[in-house]
Amino acid sequence: MDVYPLPYQLDDQKITHRDDLIAHILDTFDTKLWKKETMFRMYSSFIETHTKVFKAPPVKGKEINELITWTAKKNLPFSSDNINIDHMILDSEKGELKKSIIIGVGNNESITFMSDLFKKKKFDLQNVTTTPFLDWQTFKHCYPDRLRGCIAIVHMDQNETTITMVKSGRMEFTREMAVGVKDYHKALIQRVMVGNDAVNITDEMASEYLMRYGIPVNTDGDIPETGISLYKISIFLRPIVERMTSEINRSLDYFRKQVADVECQELYLTGPGAAIPNLVEVFATQLERTTEHLNPLRQGDFEFSDQFELDHQLIPIFATNFGLALKTSAGINLLPVARKQHFQYKVFNKLSIFLTAILLPIYLLLGYFAYMEETVLEESVANMNRQWLKLSEQSQEYFIMLDDLEYLGKYWGFLENDGINSENQMKLLKLISSEIPDNIKVTSLVFRPASSKEAGSTIKQAAHVDRIALSGIVNAHAGIADIQLTNFIMRLESLNLFTSIDREGSPSSDDSRLLFTLKIGIGVK
Repeated sequence: MDVYPLPYQLDDQKITHRDDLIAHILDTFDTKLWKKETMFRMYSSFIETHTKVFKAPPVKGKEINELITWTAKKNLPFSSDNINIDHMILDSEKGELKKSIIIGVGNNESITFMSDLFKKKKFDLQNVTTTPFLDWQTFKHCYPDRLRGCIAIVHMDQNETTITMVKSGRMEFTREMAVGVKDYHKALIQRVMVGNDAVNITDEMASEYLMRYGIPVNTDGDIPETGISLYKISIFLRPIVERMTSEINRSLDYFRKQVADVECQELYLTGPGAAIPNLVEVFATQLERTTEHLNPLRQGDFEFSDQFELDHQLIPIFATNFGLALKTSAGINLLPVARKQHFQYKVFNKLSIFLTAILLPIYLLLGYFAYMEETVLEESVANMNRQWLKLSEQSQEYFIMLDDLEYLGKYWGFLENDGINSENQMKLLKLISSEIPDNIKVTSLVFRPASSKEAGSTIKQAAHVDRIALSGIVNAHAGIADIQLTNFIMRLESLNLFTSIDREGSPSSDDSRLLFTLKIGIGVK
């Protein structure tokens, strides 16, 4: 926390303009502590802003946007030709159909100027908001135990004072008054008679007296340096105090009329004016209500360097800074839409760059491996074609026959085309005959089409399997013949073109041969 008053004295020059002072502050940031990606949130009395709270009927879409725009432009204290608008819709209160909408409006020209000033110094201005919204968010964060009832937040700025009414933790009403710290300051710039001498209270003297004595409570003393009576200081400031307390009472009365049976119980003073000594006590007496400083350090843990001397009188000044530090302060953002979208998607842009840096090399590697695999496959196909061309015509016919049987076998029993069925049977005969060894002779081969057990009933797809009844003779002695028959069955099974191969009945044999019958189910496994 720090304060940079104008004029600001440097070693070799004096800064008198606010923009030059901000540029100087940004230049003095240590890059080791303040990285270029540091986000800045801002409120400035230089930027013309306005806050409005109103009740909206239950409408949506285009109608609510038009209503918000119309309300935002209504009774603006500055031109509505070039403005930025943002809003927040609060949940409806219990039993109420209307919703409360908080609208923030800002002069785009002054906002763009300030944003460009930060950008020129390579810093990003992330958020520009309004005083009532900040005060409301600060109060909700720092006083979670006082969100019942009705309170008023009085923000005393240099040129104006803003009153924000909060009922049950909800912002309900705001009002701006054209009286601020400068009016207290100007009231002290007087020509005062001290004895027989006239003393002119200068601008610097007025600033010093205001922050040292504030609203004098003990008026019997004198200011040591000049001998000016503290009673006269209190007399000079009395009209401003009465004017401000009168305006605050008017705002409280107006709110009480708008919201029936609601009485403001407490006032919280914040802003530069809250640092004026004894002002809180004077307000409490004049307004006859509990009045205290809005303390931004009330909620949370804070550590301060031993080298930093904390001036508790200045803490209310920094309530705005603490409010800007809260994440909820982004609820009303008066930056242009393009700038807001830049920050909204900045994380996603960084994430996409990060993922691209990781995934792009992986994608390139996968593409390279896919290319290498395709090259290997093409070479393998070319090699298989060369081997195919080296085969004899009979071998090529054999392998083509196997492929055809595998394809046609999937449709076995479902094809009505007799020509295809007959062709398939012929290929099966050729295949089986090519697998029969010399010591086995086939005496009978009969195709048995599938049939249902019950006449006229539909054959289910799973049961619709044709079969072959294959009978023959194994020319060998009984013990050897059985082994040779088993080897023949295993060769047929290895073709993977039959669903089952079973011996039918008990094989008859003698010493020189073995008679057998096989039931072969046709179909690809």
